[in-house]
Amino acid sequence: MADKRGLVASYPFAVPAPEQYQPRNEERFRAQMAQANAEIYDRLANIETDVDAVEQGLAAIPPPPTVPAFATDAQAVGGTSADTIISPATLKVVLDTLAELIVPTGAIMYFAGNDPPGWLNCDGAVVTTANAALRDYLLAAGSPYGATGADPLLPDLRGEFVRGADLGRGVDAGRIFGSFQGDEIRSHSHSVIGQVVDGSGPAGTANPQSVAGNRFRSTATNAAGGSETRPRNVSLRACIKT
Repeated sequence: MADKRGLVASYPFAVPAPEQYQPRNEERFRAQMAQANAEIYDRLANIETDVDAVEQGLAAIPPPPTVPAFATDAQAVGGTSADTIISPATLKVVLDTLAELIVPTGAIMYFAGNDPPGWLNCDGAVVTTANAALRDYLLAAGSPYGATGADPLLPDLRGEFVRGADLGRGVDAGRIFGSFQGDEIRSHSHSVIGQVVDGSGPAGTANPQSVAGNRFRSTATNAAGGSETRPRNVSLRACIKT
């Protein structure tokens, strides 16, 4: 009975206590033990099933995503990597590159106010290494607007109209690229109608001319106009991209 009590006590199920067993009824005891063992096996089978389900569920969970690497400046600008991320520093490189592609160094635009960031007023000033990209650009073009020592000059567009370079077309032949051109009126002539008198009449002014024995007076028109020849215009601020 001691062995049986020990065996029964090891089961974590509702097995009848030893004092409930009747030693004279061995078959009944065996039936109760068999039922308890069957319940244990059922519980173990359910536990194994639950464990398998948990393992399958864990296996079905996708692995955590790997942390992508940072793109290099070349990858970000060229768009050659699809599995990298961009740092703030690299993003600035991309934006600067886009800005250069949209409005390249040396481009000239007109503004309604002061010089915007990244632009210089076209006032003929010296371009130093403080604006290295623009300096290199003008040097590569041969410093067409002049130079001071090794530093090129900006074009001076203050108060000037801009004319497209001829570049061999022949409309403005012989013009050097970047050169200044003064104002000019195209060659033309006017017809003058004067008073004609016969030779016996007064000679008129001190500059008489003989026309078939007659004379006429030379006449001058009154001055008209301003200090230059110009079309209607609006004054804007010309700036160059650095």
